[in-house]
Amino acid sequence: MLLLGSRAVPVGSAGLAVPVSHAWAASRLAAAPVTVRRPRHVVVVLSSLHDASRSQHDHLLATTPGARVVAPTLAEVLAGDLDPALIRGRATSPTGGDGDGDVTVVLAPARGDGARPEHDGVGTVAERVADALAALTERVVADLEDVALVLVGGEGARAVLRRVGADAVLVRGALREGVPWGTLEGGRLHGTPVVTKAGGFGPATTLADAVTDLLDHHHRSAPQGEPS
Repeated sequence: MLLLGSRAVPVGSAGLAVPVSHAWAASRLAAAPVTVRRPRHVVVVLSSLHDASRSQHDHLLATTPGARVVAPTLAEVLAGDLDPALIRGRATSPTGGDGDGDVTVVLAPARGDGARPEHDGVGTVAERVADALAALTERVVADLEDVALVLVGGEGARAVLRRVGADAVLVRGALREGVPWGTLEGGRLHGTPVVTKAGGFGPATTLADAVTDLLDHHHRSAPQGEPS
């Protein structure tokens, strides 16, 4: 598999994932460890509608005073009018300005936010929502320095990576079990720390714990890709 490199797609027991990742990381990182600075801001992109992810979102806001929320309605997404969501997000900031606070959440419309047709003539509604969240994320990140991303839900994660032109995520370790972190490879946000998480995974504290880990710790990639 080391000889095949990026042409190989591992398939099989999850128990093989750790040793395979160590072997791949050693071949790529041993000669040049990378220091990733602690971010000043974390942008959480929550595209999942799963009850678990919504519970984690509620807990994050309850335990993170001053978090900014950028939440377009479904009607705004389908109309392509995202400015109102940014304006409302600024109003939730402690001083009403861009870049205030350590945490910004870019949130997909909830299930009860209007009817959800499967297709609106342009693309599936899920795709339209994901693309809108990615566009909002790009605008939010443009106002911030030393940012990290937390991507919850596969559709939104894919849209964000595509939007910023990333080629891959180089996995460097795990903040917690089931919550990997890495850095973006290529694109306009090259080197940016990123955490990915399935929408249905983890207890209510998972998202807040991940954000706290990112803001509180420096991460240095060891030869096996483990954070120190």
